[in-house]
Amino acid sequence: SPAPRPSPAGRIKPGVVIPGNGIMASGYGHQTSSERDKYYYSASGTSMSSPLTAGCCIIIREYLRKARGVEVPNNSLVKAVLIAGARTLYPGQYTEFEEIANVRPNHMEGHGQVNLRESLMPKEGKMEFFEQTFTATDQAVTNTFEKGAGLDLTVALCWTDPPTASGAAKILINDLDLYVIDPNGTVYTRDDHLNNNEILHLSNTPAGTYKVVVKANSIMQGEITGSVVMNQSRNQSNGLLALAVEPVCKLGADSVELVLTNLEDNCDVTVDCSVSQSSERIYSFSESQVTFTKTKTVTLMADLARS
Repeated sequence: SPAPRPSPAGRIKPGVVIPGNGIMASGYGHQTSSERDKYYYSASGTSMSSPLTAGCCIIIREYLRKARGVEVPNNSLVKAVLIAGARTLYPGQYTEFEEIANVRPNHMEGHGQVNLRESLMPKEGKMEFFEQTFTATDQAVTNTFEKGAGLDLTVALCWTDPPTASGAAKILINDLDLYVIDPNGTVYTRDDHLNNNEILHLSNTPAGTYKVVVKANSIMQGEITGSVVMNQSRNQSNGLLALAVEPVCKLGADSVELVLTNLEDNCDVTVDCSVSQSSERIYSFSESQVTFTKTKTVTLMADLARS
């Protein structure tokens, strides 16, 4: 999305985010100074992020057909799979003055950054789904599934809503509601009557049998299919972790201490150790990767040499 804000009707925009800066794409025939670059070029903007997202949706559709036996996947199911595996960008500065909100969805990252691996093959978890056709108001369906211990849970509901008349007071024509009930009887839901998708992110909830209830709050036109995805993953809310390290080094060897905060005791995190190269100095770490295993601090050796 070029500007972080909701739609004029108050709906969540953008839906998702994805890298769009310096994306390499095929582009035969444009002017270039090298033979290699004749077939490729780099560009930025939504003209690159949109097809990148579309490509991810094509892979999701192919996966549903070939691996999960869905002959003709609904677009609502593809969308539910996509947003259920998206990762939060929080904490991270969106602009100089605005911090990304820590609750999703929001008007800066939508449902988060697309993460195809987590959508289809979540770490140490699984992706399940079901669909139901709704024809009347108050119609409801209940499904159960088993949630594993120590896993984060995301449940996403999507449906395709017909277009409304321009200037209509009610934007959403057909309205579905999502409820998740944990083994202790706690009910989770969202009071959302604007968007044609609802999503719940649950962390630190008990293992056991969960119920997913979808109820038709209002069916005003035709029939609709609600697509529900249950995505379980270890530390799903953390997503990818990036650390920027700028050590103060002297000639010879020095040590660099990496510190992670809010790291759960049962969480293993692997950090890629990369450094920037200036015109004066080159830094190199003794290890290209380091794994935090039930610890919050790791010390690396950093060698400093004149370039």
